[in-house]
Amino acid sequence: MPPLDRGAGLPYPQAAERWPPPRGPAPRDGGRTLAQELKNLPQRHLILKSGHERFVRAAVPEIAPPTGDAADLLCRSLARWARRRAEVEAQIQNRHQSMRITTSEVLHDWE
Repeated sequence: MPPLDRGAGLPYPQAAERWPPPRGPAPRDGGRTLAQELKNLPQRHLILKSGHERFVRAAVPEIAPPTGDAADLLCRSLARWARRRAEVEAQIQNRHQSMRITTSEVLHDWE
């Protein structure tokens, strides 16, 4: 007898074909699982799956390392965005001061 559909208690014949349910990922391409494929991928290679399409193996093109000096970029970025530590700490203290509630405020403001 085929297994019963749990919601309606009626036989569900399509499920009989896959009873008992498969365990773990199904093997693909000669019995290797996707996890094994991913573990054994060479560097700069990937496995892509999009929607209902099949898995596709691809390689990422090699990218030449940058040849320029990044010191100028670092200097410009620091000049625009960096702040002194004392300035940051003062701002944090001001924020904490504004959020601090004294005991007398708690006792007298509840009315």
